[in-house]
Amino acid sequence: GAATREAILRLLSDTLSDTKRIQRDDRVLIFFAGHGLTRKLASGRELGYIVPVDAARDNFSQAISMTHFQDISEGIGAKHVFFIMDACYSGLALTRAGGSLAANRQKFLMEVTRRTARQVLTAGGADQQVADTGPGGHSIFTWTLMQGLSGRADLDDDGYITATELAAHVGPSVSALSRQTPVFGSLAGSQGGEFVFRLKEKQRYLSADTQQNAPPAI
Repeated sequence: GAATREAILRLLSDTLSDTKRIQRDDRVLIFFAGHGLTRKLASGRELGYIVPVDAARDNFSQAISMTHFQDISEGIGAKHVFFIMDACYSGLALTRAGGSLAANRQKFLMEVTRRTARQVLTAGGADQQVADTGPGGHSIFTWTLMQGLSGRADLDDDGYITATELAAHVGPSVSALSRQTPVFGSLAGSQGGEFVFRLKEKQRYLSADTQQNAPPAI
């Protein structure tokens, strides 16, 4: 109920651009779950929008254009920013995501955390209905995302999950369970960096205390 248009823009444009709050070596993760709209422009290009709680679902003037997010990301002083959007739309000006697995993993992680990262992972594309029927009251996208961050997205089992690894886990899993295709990439201004999650040691390995997933999750 607090996710109004004014509150969202104030947080993104004012709070996150405050250099006293957010500094260069910070990481910023922005997660939005809600409705999305796609508008076809006269040029033929499609533009995506997110819909705040106080906006009508079919009113573009009350929604927030995804072009805002390019400006917002440039105004955030943190080296690493990751937008995760559980909504259906397209129109993001994304470039191909970098950050493939490397033979010397430690050297790779040092390099990609040194560089600036502006990465985006979305739940689906234009005209794709986001499935809300995942376990635990979550959407399938958010549930799969949480499973990935619990350790399943650590594809090389090194204790770290890059945004690219997370997308590689989430994309096929969500597509297999729903009729939506997650999209991953980088915003303009990204310099080949990666948003990196560090797993707790106990999350990495099975033990006697490891709990089996609930039947709906299985």
